[in-house]
Amino acid sequence: MESQGAHGDAFLAQPKSNGKDLHGISADDWCPGGCYDTSVTIRAAWNPDPKVLRTILKYGDQYHPEGHAASPRYLDEDYEYGPNAENSPDLPGYTSALLQAVISQHPENVTTLLSAGANPNGLSIPLLSQNAAGFLRFGPHFAERQDFRMGDLSVFNRQHLLTYIPVPQLSLISPEEIEQRFECPIPSRFWSEVNFRTLCPVENADSVPALVAAAEKPDLAILQSLLDTPGTDTSFWTTNPQPRDIPSPATPSSLAISTPLHAAIRWRNLPALSLLLSRGLNPNVLPLTAPTRCITPAMATIVCCDPWNAEAYSALREHPIVDLGIRTPVNNVSLLHFAVAKLDLQMLKTIAADVPLSEAGRTALGHSILHTACLPLDETWVQMHSLPIFTSCRETRNLSEMEIAGEGTGEYVQARRTWQERHHPLYNFHHNFLGRGGKRLRLSRFSARPTREAVQDCHTRQVDVVRYLLEQGKTIDVAARDVHRNTALHYLASHREINEELLDLLWDENHAEEAWREIRNRYGFTAAELFKSGRNVTEEDKEFWKVIDEWDKQREMDKEIWEGKFKSASHALVQRALQLGSERP
Repeated sequence: MESQGAHGDAFLAQPKSNGKDLHGISADDWCPGGCYDTSVTIRAAWNPDPKVLRTILKYGDQYHPEGHAASPRYLDEDYEYGPNAENSPDLPGYTSALLQAVISQHPENVTTLLSAGANPNGLSIPLLSQNAAGFLRFGPHFAERQDFRMGDLSVFNRQHLLTYIPVPQLSLISPEEIEQRFECPIPSRFWSEVNFRTLCPVENADSVPALVAAAEKPDLAILQSLLDTPGTDTSFWTTNPQPRDIPSPATPSSLAISTPLHAAIRWRNLPALSLLLSRGLNPNVLPLTAPTRCITPAMATIVCCDPWNAEAYSALREHPIVDLGIRTPVNNVSLLHFAVAKLDLQMLKTIAADVPLSEAGRTALGHSILHTACLPLDETWVQMHSLPIFTSCRETRNLSEMEIAGEGTGEYVQARRTWQERHHPLYNFHHNFLGRGGKRLRLSRFSARPTREAVQDCHTRQVDVVRYLLEQGKTIDVAARDVHRNTALHYLASHREINEELLDLLWDENHAEEAWREIRNRYGFTAAELFKSGRNVTEEDKEFWKVIDEWDKQREMDKEIWEGKFKSASHALVQRALQLGSERP
């Protein structure tokens, strides 16, 4: 049987009842609870024997386990023995009977549940809204779930939290967010938010509604069955042109942080992709519930797939209404920026044949495609021990969907937080957007470094891509500056291992020497000074670590500086929320 997620066979672990068989199935199949407190119906949906689920649905209202005969959780709420059993994400994640039948690829169980009246979307609107709340811009990360008392869905609920967030979800990146990129101790992805969050912080978070989970899997019959079932919501995914915001009231498809198209692309399920497009799903759809990192399906062929999913891209580009010129809503990133960041020359040429390089323009952070090509891959490629470079290099071209803590080279630990900061709906807005508090970085993040083979491969591909860009004419400006007033040369000079062949290639361009020696970024450094600083630094520099410790403490303690910098209506609202939180008993 196919792997059943991070918790594997734990779902199938049966509590022992020591009873006799009932209605032809084991008494253990009837026993409520289990190692993760999943319902009887959810466990049955995982069971490859379809008789178990059919029997439980047929006779469940007659079974009263000892101690639970009068419990509304098991009978009145259809939790334990009904077709709409679902779990909140505490453990083991977002689950429902239908969702588990889809994920485990048991088509008979899917048919049985749908015939019994199961919600074809897999989860109720309250749970979908709870999941979506974890991806709000300026909203709380899933790490703060316990701080929001997860038993109360009226607190950790997308619509509820939006009433506390004064900044529009889909506006371009704000000056305060740009400032926040400096406050984060490591560089951020050029295309997404600071403190990047994975799409799947808990089990199945990126696989709901059920149609998204079905698009990941090879059984097209299940996908077709869901598409044909009345009540399966695809309204947000089929609307053309793309909706500009989440509708009110929200629909199941609008609350999804992914889409069936994105799921099929990520799992290279070309038959599912073709079926979905034929059923009217919009090839330009953006899952706006995750505004800081939502991308089009065409972008997903690059970001979600390594190597590039060329087959999916071909299927999308041939669609009559596809628009390859769409940009991301917050960071204003184009398909070409993602293509350049991948440093795959053949892919870039293919996409440039559909979207002229001259249309790439600048991102909201001011990055040209040359900036993007010259960015370090991630923070381990940055010479972080140099204070000028540590201060100046604020972005990387990292396309990984993994959070920093999950990438294997280090992790974050929580710094101290006050009671007020931990118990109001705007904790993450205040904590991250305004720069107070913070997450203290483990030293291992500064020490990890790429292998020599990886460096050589990157340098070769980087030169190939930039040479191609230069050959295309007036698409390159070496002296162009981003919001940090960094040129592409500033980023090249920030690498642990400098690509000197690429520096030589760019040196002959107009204004290259000026950009290298004279243009200072907002932190006061030229590219030449960064290059010199990186060459002279050592990892054992005690003065560096002393400054880093003082820098981190200053960010946490100097309240007056931050309060003076952010005297705005939004800041006043945050302070009022803090005051209300401190008054809470």
